[in-house]
Amino acid sequence: MKPPLPVLRAVLVFVSVVLAASVAWAEEVDPNAGLPQGEGRDAVIANCTACHNAALILQNRMSRSGWDALITWMQKEQGLWELDPDVRKSILDYLAKYRGPTAASPDREGGPHANPMYEFHYPPNPL
Repeated sequence: MKPPLPVLRAVLVFVSVVLAASVAWAEEVDPNAGLPQGEGRDAVIANCTACHNAALILQNRMSRSGWDALITWMQKEQGLWELDPDVRKSILDYLAKYRGPTAASPDREGGPHANPMYEFHYPPNPL
């Protein structure tokens, strides 16, 4: 006995929906989403998102000197490696341009401890 045609259609629709959803779920989420394209982005991804995702960068706005102080703090306190001077300049140029202070989000001078997120010690990701 064959199943009725409406039941067969319903099963095919269900299987199609499940397969489409599983393909969408299987796609990897871009951990660098939100970082604008621009010169220096690759250096930021290679050196900054090795330890934390882009969301941590995107929630901050600082001047070039603020970002520089933060990088120095990460090197001294969080295990960030020494950056080649050209790479550091590229990272700072990018961050100052795309994550610099705005009228809506003023500068947080004073380095990482001026940001309330750094009230507590966050050890570096060991991975």
